[in-house]
Amino acid sequence: MKYTPDPLLSSDPVGITEYLVREFNKLALVLDKLEATNINYGRETINTASTATTVINWKAGQKQRVEMNASTTFTFNAPEGVCNLMLRIVYNGSYTPTFPSSVKWQGGTVPTWSAANTKTDVIAMYYDGTNYHATASIDSK
Repeated sequence: MKYTPDPLLSSDPVGITEYLVREFNKLALVLDKLEATNINYGRETINTASTATTVINWKAGQKQRVEMNASTTFTFNAPEGVCNLMLRIVYNGSYTPTFPSSVKWQGGTVPTWSAANTKTDVIAMYYDGTNYHATASIDSK
């Protein structure tokens, strides 16, 4: 076993600082990996679609809700890795959602949305690292 002096016992402030920075960076990498694999049960991220484009940041959570206050085209910020995702659309009027081309719908056909006041559609997706393979529950009650 090779003896390695403890840098914290050194009187060299530069050596101590370099050591602490290295250790902090190692810890940050571990925490990033842990966060990327964390499953968020019981938490739904809320978004509001009130403009022509709405960004859904999947890094903020695997379960997202969109309050539709306008017709909108969604843009997805991809999650950290392969995962299952849920998107709940709550309509506050007769508005239409449009999805990115990376969403691959069951049977190759985009569903006909409820798109009416007080209706709810739920979309389940499997993200494979590139595409979102999706199926929808229309007018979910």
